[in-house]
Amino acid sequence: RQSAPMPSVTVRDVLRLALPAGTSIAAGSSGQGRQVTWGATLRATLPAFAELRGGELALLSVEAARALDPRLTLAVLVRRLAQAPVPVAGVVALGPVGADDIAAAEEARLPLLQLPPGSDLREVEREITRLITDYQAQFERRGAQLYDLLTQRSLAGQGVPGLLEALAERTGQSVACYAPNGELRAQRGKGSARIALQALRPTGRGDASL
Repeated sequence: RQSAPMPSVTVRDVLRLALPAGTSIAAGSSGQGRQVTWGATLRATLPAFAELRGGELALLSVEAARALDPRLTLAVLVRRLAQAPVPVAGVVALGPVGADDIAAAEEARLPLLQLPPGSDLREVEREITRLITDYQAQFERRGAQLYDLLTQRSLAGQGVPGLLEALAERTGQSVACYAPNGELRAQRGKGSARIALQALRPTGRGDASL
């Protein structure tokens, strides 16, 4: 009996289900649908990334890259990885992301994700590996973590705004809570998403949307 094929994992999936809360898309958001085959961490010696087969998420510390070679700015690495014979799926960076780095990623249409300060790159790599090798288990694990977080915030008395804040942080999506009569009680969203949430109201008595 053949085992079921593993689901295709995209940059968007990794952002949602593997990277730590607070990770942001600094540039290249149009490439979130790229398939991710594995995680590749910056080496301690040159070449910075070796034996790439294509589709990897390149994980790096901006400080470590400059220590390896002062010429290895994030922008330089983004351009090299994008122009490689087998381009990576995206770059996950720990450290400052400047205008040159953003411009390089946008030009290459390569997703550039910025980790929150203090992130552990080895743990990030492990989380990505878990997602790729067992998508369902990682999905359930992240769901359990979110449930625990929501429970903690509820017990701490943070109310609906606190719960929505946690949901928005962990999912990267805009969220809202409506009263049974359709009144918008609270929301977390930006730009056009805020307008959409205001228009997306329950119509039936007793319905609720979150």
